Amino acid sequence: MPTILYIAEKLDMAEAIVITSAQQEGAKVLIVLPDGDPYLQALQEKSIECVAYSFGRWKCREGILLIRKIVDEHEVDIVHCLRGAYALANAITALKRRAAVKLVAIRDNTCPVSRFRRSDRLTILQPRIDRIVCDSQRVRTHLEESGVTRDRLITIYKGHDVHWYDRYEPADLREFDIPAGEFVVGCVATMRPRKGVDHLVQAVKYLPPSPRVHLLLVGEVLDERVEDLALTNNTVHQIHFAGPRNDSAQLMGACNVFVMPSVWGEGNPRALMEAMSQAVPVVVTAIGAMREVVEHRVSGRIVRSADEKELARAITSFLRDPRVAHQYGQAARKRVREHFSADRTVDQTMRMYEGLVSPASE
Repeated sequence: MPTILYIAEKLDMAEAIVITSAQQEGAKVLIVLPDGDPYLQALQEKSIECVAYSFGRWKCREGILLIRKIVDEHEVDIVHCLRGAYALANAITALKRRAAVKLVAIRDNTCPVSRFRRSDRLTILQPRIDRIVCDSQRVRTHLEESGVTRDRLITIYKGHDVHWYDRYEPADLREFDIPAGEFVVGCVATMRPRKGVDHLVQAVKYLPPSPRVHLLLVGEVLDERVEDLALTNNTVHQIHFAGPRNDSAQLMGACNVFVMPSVWGEGNPRALMEAMSQAVPVVVTAIGAMREVVEHRVSGRIVRSADEKELARAITSFLRDPRVAHQYGQAARKRVREHFSADRTVDQTMRMYEGLVSPASE
């Protein structure tokens, strides 16, 4: 097995599992991760060599030199950039004269790619990248259509283990003044315009007046329309802003329905997998990879993007029939377990590494 250097600006559970699994498979593993990341100490406790560093700009001389030092001292075979445009841009610069070292990047959205955009020129469009891991077939197709050569693309879904969430105690939503037993619709997103949360807030006015529905929005609000609309529509139903949270998965596990109302640019959102893994029925728009993950009228409901009335009807269907909501939730959990498991992700990632260091075995 190769020596692998992971670089990330932030980690989640699925990524941490890939790292620890690579070590268990016999690879020598190192990681560069910002100080204070919740997974830093856990990885150190597993005897993984961790370097605390945060990349703060496109070309950071100190960061570039750090990557080169680690690569040379440890004879690194593969640099795998898990997340962060700054980290990837600095890794590309650091490896320009180290052609033998393979570079792996990820792509988890279908936002437009353009040679006229500096961030794309410095990252995803760089030919120095040997493999781009696409988190869905839709993302892979999008990159092909954007001019990225097919031989550099590989589809690996970011898998989950439904049992990760079994150890959590149900979140107590009373901290948001939501009484026990009331119907709660949850959404986790960095609320940019492309996430369509404004349409979800607008959909609230089309919900039946009784029983009362609560909308719990988790994440940073970067679209001012969302809060403005909430002030207008927060009448019979209640809209709650939780802000960024480290326990977003637990919060969604306590909701009756999870909604991802994206209007463009979506890949395979982690929050969707987290909700489905906890048997929460889901409503998503027909955007990006969500159509690959959710089976319409089996493991969730798929609606047209920006259609607020249809979004409200889908939510109401679960509100009116708890039995159907339960069936959908169980089907969603089964869908993740059978088709998007962490074990499958680890296996595909390990095979990708082997192909990179032993091309003849591809």
